Amino acid sequence: ASFALRALGLALLVMGLAQPFLRRERRDTHLNFLVDVSASVQLDALKPVIDDIEKATKQLGASDSFTLYALGDGIRATSVADFRAVIDKWSKGVSDDAFRAHTRLADGMLASRLSFPGGKARRLIVCSDGVETDANLDAAMKQLKEEAVDVCFRSIKPLSDPEASVASLEASSSSAFESEVVRLTARVKANTAMQAKVRLSHKGVAMTEKPVTLEANKELPVTFDAPMATSGASVWGVEIVPEKDHFPINNHAETVIKVEGKPRVLVIHDDPKDMRTFAQSLRSQQ
Repeated sequence: ASFALRALGLALLVMGLAQPFLRRERRDTHLNFLVDVSASVQLDALKPVIDDIEKATKQLGASDSFTLYALGDGIRATSVADFRAVIDKWSKGVSDDAFRAHTRLADGMLASRLSFPGGKARRLIVCSDGVETDANLDAAMKQLKEEAVDVCFRSIKPLSDPEASVASLEASSSSAFESEVVRLTARVKANTAMQAKVRLSHKGVAMTEKPVTLEANKELPVTFDAPMATSGASVWGVEIVPEKDHFPINNHAETVIKVEGKPRVLVIHDDPKDMRTFAQSLRSQQ
């Protein structure tokens, strides 16, 4: 009897450390609707999406719940009625360029999950054209799967009007010495094939430009070699000038390069004459 009690006590201790729980099916559900309203989406295509969301929410059970978000450069919680009013306002020319300039799809999906209540099954319904401006979608999907969030996607018709933009501008180095040459890479794209010019500017003054041929929905890298002429914060920008365009706000991007003074090199040798040619080469490169 003593051995049996000790064995039972040990078994209960192991079970307690394992933290067992009873798994049961949850029927109550909370739905998060994430609707892409970025500039790449056709506004007319959003209206049937909102209609379908309204129909779906009316069919929810009494204990079910939902949250509706507009997705752009972040997310905004809204109601169906307010969403319709905003779409009508945008259609009439009232802009919200800052919010609609980006599609933070992965960030929006992760942020929206914070509204899921406890004790309910969690479902995220993403309505988007799939044109994202961040590159963390795979990581977001993996995290949502680990947190038992059911993710569904619905396609939205993308913008049909010709549109070109600058996706990013990157420098080969965030800092440089005076007179050093830094390579700048601009990534431009368009939703249809077109000709365009990509212009490089320094502190708002145009320096040079390159003609480019854009293919539909394909990002094109355009490189410039920029000399760092003066020390201090050097502001460089690129602008795309397409033959056809819909939103001019996304045609420009900037980056800042910290420029130090001229580099100084101390040349030491037991016979300075042997180093004259090397020193002259350094001076010729400033």
